[in-house]
Amino acid sequence: MKSGAMVLSAALALSVTACSAPSNQTAAAAAAQTPDSRAPASNALTTQAFAGEFVGTIACGDCQGIQTKLQLNADGKYQLDETFVGRPTNNFLSSHGQWKVQDGHHFVLVPSEQGWDHRLFEVLSKGEIRQLGDEGKPYTNDSAYHLKRVTGSATN
Repeated sequence: MKSGAMVLSAALALSVTACSAPSNQTAAAAAAQTPDSRAPASNALTTQAFAGEFVGTIACGDCQGIQTKLQLNADGKYQLDETFVGRPTNNFLSSHGQWKVQDGHHFVLVPSEQGWDHRLFEVLSKGEIRQLGDEGKPYTNDSAYHLKRVTGSATN
């Protein structure tokens, strides 16, 4: 009787283990396959699919902030307007040119005018981008360089 109970207990333990392992593996596999909602799919970043207007206040070393409006057009052109808050003179800059996708998560602004630097941006989500520093890395005060999409501004 004891040996029959032991066999039954062993069989029950084995069946519980066998039943629970696949569900744990399935949950882990599903979690690993769930895409990061902050990053677009690598093939999703195109000028046509990502066009829109982004706004925010960027950090400024000699003013209270730079109110920034970036219009990315589906034809690959952009318009960038920057207002330097609290600066009495030279408080508005505007540039335009081409914006070019570099990979699934980055694009660069290429100004039409001489004397303007290229600016690199990283796409954090469909609704948020951040300007990167000269070496393509986030600034130390990273959150001060984010721009958010204006709702309904997609121009597909």
